[in-house]
Amino acid sequence: MWPLRVALLFNLSLSFLHFSLSDSVSSAVLGSSAKLICQFTPVVDAKNVEIRWFTRSFRPYVHQYKNGEDNYREQMEEFRGRTEFLKQDITQGVGTLIISNVTLADEGRYSCFYEFDNRQGEVHVELKVAAMGLNPLISIEDYQQGEITLKCESSGWYPAPAATWLDESGNNMKSSVEINNNENTGLFHVKTALRIASDSKVSCHVRNDLLGAGKESSVQFASSFYWRVDRSGISRFIMMAASVVVMVIVIVVTPIITIRFQRIKKLQSELGSLKSQVAKFWERVDGAWCKVDTRLGQVGEDRNRINIMKNCLCSNKVSVMLNRETAPAELQVEEGGKSVLRPTPLDPKPENMKEGFDTCVIGAERFTTGKHCWEVQIKDRFCSIGVTQGPQQSVVAMQLYDLSHKIQLGLERDQTYRLYVLLDYEEGSVTVFRADTLMYITEKKQFTGDVYPFFEVLSDQPITM
Repeated sequence: MWPLRVALLFNLSLSFLHFSLSDSVSSAVLGSSAKLICQFTPVVDAKNVEIRWFTRSFRPYVHQYKNGEDNYREQMEEFRGRTEFLKQDITQGVGTLIISNVTLADEGRYSCFYEFDNRQGEVHVELKVAAMGLNPLISIEDYQQGEITLKCESSGWYPAPAATWLDESGNNMKSSVEINNNENTGLFHVKTALRIASDSKVSCHVRNDLLGAGKESSVQFASSFYWRVDRSGISRFIMMAASVVVMVIVIVVTPIITIRFQRIKKLQSELGSLKSQVAKFWERVDGAWCKVDTRLGQVGEDRNRINIMKNCLCSNKVSVMLNRETAPAELQVEEGGKSVLRPTPLDPKPENMKEGFDTCVIGAERFTTGKHCWEVQIKDRFCSIGVTQGPQQSVVAMQLYDLSHKIQLGLERDQTYRLYVLLDYEEGSVTVFRADTLMYITEKKQFTGDVYPFFEVLSDQPITM
């Protein structure tokens, strides 16, 4: 048995126990810190735990804790410098993520993927963001026929608040409510109006149901206030003077005002039309930018795939032959050296995996420089393909039965796939990609000396060159 130092370290198992728990809800005030809690079975060694928080996709992620330390290499840009993972409670089965300076964009569903001791699972947390607005401002909007119209306004709320008027006894009063969203900040502005005809005390309440709290303002008018503004109390002299003033306005000022009013109305109409055109223009600009951003993301990914295909087309095409002398007795290599299988399948549990090459065979071709590409056809994803620097030397291989590799390449069980292995000796990289979708995985390692094709066989389905 030859010892094997594997450069790509993954603790993998086909028989992982997978748990997915229902969503829990966590709330946070805008600008403060949010706490997302992931609960799982207590563990003995925190260094053997991988905990990955993500939102829309497995990667890039919000935060990753692996091998006893935080990993920020593929963290989402909008969360950089704002996450902290609390490690002290991992052995009790709690992995807590702190997100500081919470924004409205942080609201949504978060997933916690954990993996340890042949077990894995997911916990989902729904983060809700809330904002408490300003104190309500009460003002007088109108007075007609002995009744006053009160207006109450408040801004800076999230989500949309509830607004009510209460009388002195705490009873709800009928009112109109208007709620608008500020496109720049995303916060809500609420306005409510009430008509009253008495000197009782009234209060305006604005409440955030998510936080279970709100703010209020109250006002009370003395009965003398109504007497002062009542038109029946105006003296006859004032009425006569007012009549004279009105006549002067009608005779002298009205024509001038009418002309200016018409001009103002025309300008307002033109301004409204201009605003409408500007709004439509910016809508088209926003839509175009969204399409450009989406396309740029697609172009970046397509460029990577095209570069991989270009490197493959420009590299030395190799027809790999298996070195039968490196194959253990458990593997069956066909006479032509172009196919290998394991008559007795091996379940890739850690207790079944042995040190050395009991499950491995290497190719006869030797590489010391340049770019080389060879084709491999598999009928079962329970295998590994890559390169090695020879017997008793290190290996760079993609374990296709690994969960993350399976997701990246889109592999399923009992399916036939045509894969390509691309070796760039000087660049120090090994890439495995699918011929039909160009989905790929790349690993880096600096090579010295000879490099050979490498195959790990765990299935009774053949690997064909």
